[in-house]
Amino acid sequence: MSANQAKQEEWQPLKIGRFSCQHVLVVLMGWLVIYGLGSIFVSNPFWTETSAGADINYAHTMYLHGLLISLVGLVALAACQVFLIRSKHVRHSILGAVTAAVILATIGGIFDTHVEASFWLWIQIFSFFALDDILISLLIGFYLEWKNKSTSSRSLPFWSAMLGTVGLFLAAVMGHLAGWILEFGDFPHLIGAYARLVGEKTGDLMGNLIGSHSHLMIVALLSVLVAMSAWRFGYQALQGGPRLLARVGFWFVIVGTGVITVVYLLAGFTWIQPPTWFQSGPGGINGIASDDVISGVGIMLGGLLVLLGMILNKKGVDAKPGWLKPALVAVGTSWISLVFMVVGGGFGIELNTNIFGAGDPKAPLAAGDAVFTFLHQDYAFFLLPAVMILLLIADVYLKKSHVKTIARGMSLGVFVALVGGFVHVFLDPMVAYGAGYFLVGIGIIVIVGTTLLLIGSLRKVADVEEKEVLLSVPEAQTSRA
Repeated sequence: MSANQAKQEEWQPLKIGRFSCQHVLVVLMGWLVIYGLGSIFVSNPFWTETSAGADINYAHTMYLHGLLISLVGLVALAACQVFLIRSKHVRHSILGAVTAAVILATIGGIFDTHVEASFWLWIQIFSFFALDDILISLLIGFYLEWKNKSTSSRSLPFWSAMLGTVGLFLAAVMGHLAGWILEFGDFPHLIGAYARLVGEKTGDLMGNLIGSHSHLMIVALLSVLVAMSAWRFGYQALQGGPRLLARVGFWFVIVGTGVITVVYLLAGFTWIQPPTWFQSGPGGINGIASDDVISGVGIMLGGLLVLLGMILNKKGVDAKPGWLKPALVAVGTSWISLVFMVVGGGFGIELNTNIFGAGDPKAPLAAGDAVFTFLHQDYAFFLLPAVMILLLIADVYLKKSHVKTIARGMSLGVFVALVGGFVHVFLDPMVAYGAGYFLVGIGIIVIVGTTLLLIGSLRKVADVEEKEVLLSVPEAQTSRA
């Protein structure tokens, strides 16, 4: 579609025949709940590595890819709605690619349990290509909105979302290359030649790509989420102190996303690795990885400033103060919980590596470090972003009374799981069946129950819209044999 065509096209809800985007979301979200619960039978609690120094479990990692790819797909669908991307070609492309990605990534994730399972690996590889389609289509949609000078495209949230999408795509490319090396090794030999050129072995290059891929995927996703949240809940209406606070926060997010993208590209493709900062203890054993500082301060704390500005705003586009918007407060609660877990808990552990061990089983608090290794990933980097996107979907499609119930349920589940997480790591670090384990489980049960309520409410909305579409069709068309 040309820029002039897109400029003339008004934004309209996406429909495929009589079915709306809500119908697709109901099916995909319902399947993802089942798939997520299935992780209990894969590993309980779910982990990809048993400690910071352990090898990554291939089967668990590929199962997790089914969730992450699906999550990014839901984010892209919601981004089209939040930023009112008008191009139907872009939105249809994203909708089709998301459907394919979710189906292929999850089915492949169930059976892709070892490298030699080539059939199921290729099923997931096709889902990775669908993810590329999603991200490229979303970037095209952003470009068309910028070209057409839409209101959102002249805002900091828009640029944060676009930069985050670029980061997601680059992370996906690094994942493709790492997967190729894992499957085919030094073929073509250009791969090994490049590795030697940068002073690495082929296996080390693959490890660098995997590490950069996984880290960049998460932080770039957070950049997109905070941008979507800000625009959805009235960033354009901010005034005074809250506006200044949110703008400062967005500059932190944008600069942090740009810098961390460059850092992970260098770490993935060269011998250059992020140094450790704030070192202390024998041999400098304690300290925080510099990439963690950049993402923690730039994106996580920057995002916190953005959301605080949104919540403290006295009068939004709907003449309602931010603190009276349940979904916004729930998103803020989720983001604060993420900061507590990753920045508070994670940085604290890194600054006390001599006690927690970073994978050393002989360290005094090695058990807590092992729990944190999988818990901060499952809770902070997967569950909380999922909660945020579900809250955005609820706010877009549901009535305010339903949104309030869902927001309260999500906030309760997030808070209980956060408390349970800290108990699990610092007070009762049993891998399973301790006090913290059960508290986290209760929080997750509340979140899953609230998600089912959201799916049910969304289905009712979709069914009502479907009936309205059928009633609007002339009788001659509905009575055809």
